[in-house]
Parts: sequence; C-alpha cells; structure tokens
Amino acid sequence: MIVRDYGRYGSRIVIEDGAVRRALFKIQPLPDGGYAVLAPYHDAREGWLARQHVDYRQTDSRIRLSDMEHFTASDRVKLSHHRDGFVQFSGEVAGTIISGRDAQTGEPRGLAVQSAPIGLPITTGPTFGCVSWGISSFRALPGLRRSDLLFPAADIYYRRCRPDTWNAYLVEGWVFWPPMWAGVHGDEYNLRLSVGFRNFEGSGANLEFRVIPLRRANCFLGISVHKTRTAFPSASGFQIAGPSDRRRGSTTANALIAMYPRFEETILNARPLDYVAPVQPPSDPAMLGPTTSGEPSA
Repeated sequence: MIVRDYGRYGSRIVIEDGAVRRALFKIQPLPDGGYAVLAPYHDAREGWLARQHVDYRQTDSRIRLSDMEHFTASDRVKLSHHRDGFVQFSGEVAGTIISGRDAQTGEPRGLAVQSAPIGLPITTGPTFGCVSWGISSFRALPGLRRSDLLFPAADIYYRRCRPDTWNAYLVEGWVFWPPMWAGVHGDEYNLRLSVGFRNFEGSGANLEFRVIPLRRANCFLGISVHKTRTAFPSASGFQIAGPSDRRRGSTTANALIAMYPRFEETILNARPLDYVAPVQPPSDPAMLGPTTSGEPSA
C-alpha cells in the first residue's frame, strides 16, 4: 500500500518559508524500481543541461564549462534513474525532450549515462542532489498530501554555510539497499533512517533521512534537506544533478546536470534536446503533386 501510494502521487519535498509551505521538488517512484526527480513548482521553462566530466582526484569541487558537453531545452526536464542504472533527462511532459534508448542499437538518445543499478547503489555519497534558490518564486501549497515530505526548520541541516549566511536549499537523495531497512523506524508516510557518517564534511555527524520506498528492488530512497550558500546568475531557479557513470577503480566519470532558467551567456556548442516529430510522407496520392508518367514523383 505504501509503495503504491508513493508511486501514484509521488512525494513533494516541502519546506516552511515563514508561515508559507512551499514545494521545491518532487520524487516519483518508477514502475521498474527506479525513481524520477522533477521540479514542476517553478515557472522557468528554458534550461541549460550538461554532461560534465568529473575528476575525483581533484579536491576543488569547481567544474569548468570547458569540461562539459552542453545542451539546451525549451521545456522542463526530469531526471530518471532506472532500475538497471540507466540515467537520463527526459521531458517533464512526454514528447518534449529527446530521450530513451534507440530501439535498434540500444544506445542512449538525448542526454544519458549508465550508472550503478538501483540494487547496487552508490555508497560513497548521495545519488542525486538538487538546489533551489529564490524560494519565494516556488509554489505555495494550500495543503499537504499524505505522501508529501514536510521539512520544518528543525529538520534542516547547514551545508557549507552558517545560520546567517545561507541563501538556498540543497536536497540530497541516497539509494539504500535492502539490509538498511533494519535501521528504518516509523510508519506510513513518516519513515525515517538515522545514519552516522565517518568524516562527513569534516565531522562525524549523524544525518536523519526521510524514507521513500521503491518498487521491486526492495531498496529505498533517503532524503535530506540542507540550507546552503550558492552564487547562481539568476534571482531564482533550480538545479538537478544526477549520479555518475564512475566504475570501480576509476578516478574520473561523467554525470548529468540541469539548471533552470537558462543563463544568459550563449554557449556556442550547445545542442538542443527539444524533440521534433519526424515529418511523415503523405499517404494520399493526391497530396504527392503532379507526375509525368502516371507514377508518384520522387
């Protein structure tokens, strides 16, 4: 019952902005045992997306634009992480973004990477991360659904900021494998897990996660929310970053990232991900134009 309801409605990630409750992101379990992350609560439609090259040997987390493959989109995207590890950006509205696998070759169409399967999750860090800023532009909610995850101020951590320096929210999602159910407590839509991390951000802190069950694989998502400090070019917007395709023993990898709204600077080598339906040849002979030999013209 819990998994079915989470899958039907998804879970809105909700924070308290003074006396107002605002939805930041939505987590939607997928039928195959994976999940999708989307941000339908902001007005931005045109975005910038990239496949970024990550070098895990570097301690500086800044990534140069020159290390990315650039893409653009004229509608909002969602990040989908499928059970087999296929990670892609697809359209929030079906049919608006090039996505999926080629039916003949199996190769990705659009923007995708092959990451860890849901049943063999990443253990060295969160699987995905989302940032939102300019919170007053996100949708205010008149009420809550049972599947919503409300994070009051007392349940939100500080990441790379202090209580007087933050200006954005960071939402992180971890995929936990089935044995971790042994640490989950609560019931219905208030499932929680407390995990201690060695040397987490320079400390030995414990973090408490809200739990979202996933289908089939018996794994689950752990969601935490942090206040943080950012310097994005727009007054309000959001960013979604997915898992990488890093392999065991490798020091480099590729990961997907999307940011809305699209920043003003033009990236000359950006490729559009907008889906354009192929033009079908007319089937009515009368629509084929004049002929000279009684046969349709070429």
